[in-house]
Amino acid sequence: MVRTPHVRPLALGVAALLCAACSGSGGGAAHATATGRPAVAGAPGAQSGQSGSPSGGGAAAARGGATGSPGSGGHGGGSGGAVHPATASGPAAAAPGTYPITGTYSASSTTQPSPSQTSGAGTLTIAAAQSTSAGSEQDQTYHYGSDDLAIHQVYAAGGEVLVSRSGSADFSPTLPIVPAGLHDGMSWGPVSFTSSGASGTLTGSAGQTTQATVGGVAVTVVPITLHIQLSGSFHNTPYTATSVETMSWAPALHMAVHLHMATDARYAAAGTYHSDLDVSLLSTRPQ
Repeated sequence: MVRTPHVRPLALGVAALLCAACSGSGGGAAHATATGRPAVAGAPGAQSGQSGSPSGGGAAAARGGATGSPGSGGHGGGSGGAVHPATASGPAAAAPGTYPITGTYSASSTTQPSPSQTSGAGTLTIAAAQSTSAGSEQDQTYHYGSDDLAIHQVYAAGGEVLVSRSGSADFSPTLPIVPAGLHDGMSWGPVSFTSSGASGTLTGSAGQTTQATVGGVAVTVVPITLHIQLSGSFHNTPYTATSVETMSWAPALHMAVHLHMATDARYAAAGTYHSDLDVSLLSTRPQ
């Protein structure tokens, strides 16, 4: 990973802010914390070039529905796999338990042009949902290697799925990774947000409903693409970052079964950082 002053911490800080959308997806702790590697919110995160992803913990209370997310259209999104009911009285959420995941992660920077890489198995631990005025709120923690990433996700009554916290980064307003009334071909945003002194925008779009196989089980999924633009300053070093995340969202499971995210950050005069994350859920049932 980057060793020069400010660069590594900056990368990690951006990563935390950029990693929100990853929540709810099968992405292992390969997103970042507020101390250092670039990842993008909802877009999704990145690990350090060392091992695993940064640790970040704690759940934050949701700040309410995000602005700019649509509420039109409809999508049943049934699945051929096992579907578990939410444990809260609010909107349906992902079934609690520990799910097996697998993935790969690589990162490179101006000062480290040869990518650092890691791959292997991990787990996604999902806590029981709690019913609040914002909807069903749920903590999801990705374990990858020796690192953890905690995400706080909200399943709103209107059907949208929002992220209020990723690692040490809070988002105001909450970010809509899945809009209400999700259907083929729809788009949403831009949604403007702030986080830890940085500001950015999120836009999303949905592709055509298709089938995926998870642990031998056929699951109906809707491809979702999230774009995040972020700018800010870390330790007096200005930066801009972009993250593009594609995920296979399974409406019946209330979670993503596959996630791919590419993040690019530019800081100072010409410093750059790039990361690539690819994570898959290995079972539709918690183990």
